[in-house]
Amino acid sequence: MENTLSLVTQSNLITNRRANWTPVMSRCYIEIIREFTHKYRQWKKENHKDLFGNPDLLALCSYDIPLKNFDQDHLKDIKNALSRLRKEGFGIGSVDDDNPDHEWSDIGFIAAANYKPKERMFKIEITPMLVPHIIELDRIFTAINTKIYKKFSTKYTFRFYEWICQYRNKGKFFLTVEYLRKVFILENKYKRNDDFVKKVILSAKEELRELYDKGECDVCFVYTPKEYETNNGRPVPASYWFTIIDANAPKGKVPKRIEQKDVTSIQETLTLILGVLRPIYSTSFDENYPNKIINPIASLATNDTMLPGRILKRINEIKENNNVTNKAGYIRTVLENEFGIK
Repeated sequence: MENTLSLVTQSNLITNRRANWTPVMSRCYIEIIREFTHKYRQWKKENHKDLFGNPDLLALCSYDIPLKNFDQDHLKDIKNALSRLRKEGFGIGSVDDDNPDHEWSDIGFIAAANYKPKERMFKIEITPMLVPHIIELDRIFTAINTKIYKKFSTKYTFRFYEWICQYRNKGKFFLTVEYLRKVFILENKYKRNDDFVKKVILSAKEELRELYDKGECDVCFVYTPKEYETNNGRPVPASYWFTIIDANAPKGKVPKRIEQKDVTSIQETLTLILGVLRPIYSTSFDENYPNKIINPIASLATNDTMLPGRILKRINEIKENNNVTNKAGYIRTVLENEFGIK
């Protein structure tokens, strides 16, 4: 019987896996997950047990998947993808390798793959250790629509779509740049923050938005900086909020959309604020004050994109006022009383 299942679940440990798969690898992965979910539902009904009366998980490790199911033009691309899924393990659990209290696994997704030309069929064996992570043994799981996967062309879109599905009911989530670099194995690539955002976050955002506008995907996202860190005298986003736009959300629940040009303008203004404040506070008892107020300003700017500009204008007024002798103290008082910046 043909498997027409389109909605599957996976443990959130797998959703947050540490891997940098190609689009073809991701499509092969989701097709295997689709077959797994179909077989697992049958397995539960039949109540498979081993010789000791325990659930026989090995019965869930072997699959025969028709070539056509992989929906790929070139057979060699499927073979290469399956080969890499066997050779390249992916991390499950914490990416903080130095913490002895966090679970961590490094598992090859499949143990073996064999193509049978006469049957136009792949025989796939998945790694037994992975089975408990896929099935619904965990109370927390991600529901994903496998049909949408076939429309994605960039490698990062697959993962952002999974995160959107994971946090769909919450409406938003945040990820640090450090975490994204680790889970995508990009610690030594796209060193400049702007390059990283363009290649990883923006590419996924634009593809999902295009599919959303066409009615081919029911979710997409917008992103805004959550926290900044200072790098070479300029504020650089250290983490981002990802706000989910869901076509199925109740009316009135659609989040306010912040245009990317506003995000860029906010970041440029924050850089100017740092440039004005640093000389003023260089001899102050609180020399780090300019760095400390950047994140509070950025947080308020998500609801008022013009706020950083007004703050910069007020700071420059105080700077140019020769009647103010203690400019550092006066600026601190004005920012707290007029703008709520502490």
